[in-house]
Amino acid sequence: MDKIISIIIVILILLATIAFYLAPFVGGLWQGAARSKVIAKILLLNRDLKLSSKRLSRLINPQNPYIVLTTLDGRLDFTFISMSNLKKLKSELMSLEIKSMD
Repeated sequence: MDKIISIIIVILILLATIAFYLAPFVGGLWQGAARSKVIAKILLLNRDLKLSSKRLSRLINPQNPYIVLTTLDGRLDFTFISMSNLKKLKSELMSLEIKSMD
């Protein structure tokens, strides 16, 4: 009986160790998926509005026109933008889209 309890304890310790090391990886995947979803929504909203990277940057921070960058082929690059700024940009674009519909 003691041997079975010892084996169960060892298995639980191994499972806890694996979960401890996998938690940041799984959390990173979840955050990456959420980030990609917000960026896709921003690109969809901007398809009709056709705002430049400087205009998009000014929606996040009126004093800084260089938050949203463009790649060499002209695509918008959101690499260095925090998730909170991405959410702010999405809400600003949604309000602009609503205003343009009126």
